[in-house]
Amino acid sequence: MIKKIIHGFLESELIKIESKNIKEASYKLGEAMKEENKLLLEKYLKGMDNGQKERVIQFAIIKLDQLKEWSENDIFLIGNENRLKKYLDGFEGYCRGSELSEEEGAFLQIEVKPECQTVFVQKENGEIGFIHSEEEGNNAFDENHYGYKWVEMNLPNKEVSFFAYPGLCSWGPAFGINETSGTVQTVDDLYIGDNFDSGALWATAMSFITLDIGNIGLIKELVGRLNNIEGNKFAGGYAIHMASVAEIPEMISVEFALGQIQITEPVKSGSRRIVAQANCPLSKEISPYSIASFPKGDQLWSEDDAELFVEMKNRQERLLKIGQEEGFPALTPEKTIDTGLKILANPWGDVGRVMDKNTGTYRYYPSGLPSNVMNSHFVGNIDSAN
Repeated sequence: MIKKIIHGFLESELIKIESKNIKEASYKLGEAMKEENKLLLEKYLKGMDNGQKERVIQFAIIKLDQLKEWSENDIFLIGNENRLKKYLDGFEGYCRGSELSEEEGAFLQIEVKPECQTVFVQKENGEIGFIHSEEEGNNAFDENHYGYKWVEMNLPNKEVSFFAYPGLCSWGPAFGINETSGTVQTVDDLYIGDNFDSGALWATAMSFITLDIGNIGLIKELVGRLNNIEGNKFAGGYAIHMASVAEIPEMISVEFALGQIQITEPVKSGSRRIVAQANCPLSKEISPYSIASFPKGDQLWSEDDAELFVEMKNRQERLLKIGQEEGFPALTPEKTIDTGLKILANPWGDVGRVMDKNTGTYRYYPSGLPSNVMNSHFVGNIDSAN
């Protein structure tokens, strides 16, 4: 049984949906977020001439068509359901509910760029504590475009709760709970040095699929299938983290970038296993291409690149330190949640300091939790199924 406390949302920001299928449920969600979606679309297209608008919409159409083409592949058939087709059914319903064309809906999926940070910590007894900071640099300081919701969606044989952004058509891309399987999921944007086709659009689809499956064993099977595909170009820069209730609770982290899908192993610290992600890839195959990696060959760092490297390194180390400290997870689930909330609320937790050697003055910068672009947070504790 999953117990949850939802705090800080207005009544108008809580959406409860009961429907017979995902298309109908997503229609209702799109209808509830119609005004926010229209404002967001207007904001993104503002200032573009007709030629620019045509190009960005055409790009979205191409990426959506790729999803539709891949949905015919049995590779996404998990548990007698084609999960990618299910996502596209939800996407269609959401667009109709929001009175958006599919092209406009696909454009919004590509343009929304959450950031986020995650810490999962598993103790020797299997218990898992987690902290997730949901961040969005695009609209963090724009009160006119605040439109986040908490959604509880009940379908036949499935109940999913999730944090919803304007523009994003489904559960998954931020954080959510598959209440039926007892699985929590968080998603982090990864900062990669190159541009990758379909990254953001595939992030919404893939994170929907994994939360819909809600079973770590089946997700490992799906990753294995996808990695057997040659020329896999749909994986953009994002990481999915999951933890599930079991006799011994399970967790998994998967990075998608560079046409690769990599399951990342937790860091071992004493008897603890720690996942700490701060927007930079952790797998050895992908991390060299992070925007916070060392220069390659004869390249030199710019001042901005060097500063970014230091800031992201400090942020990563801070998240790892949270996982190494004995206070989290705590002795009881209630104490774990209380400790996690205090970590997120620490006014000095996100501040690093560097001295200018020429002037002797100090400059301060973000280095961990909380973040000044945080719009929500997710803290929890997972016990064994017993």
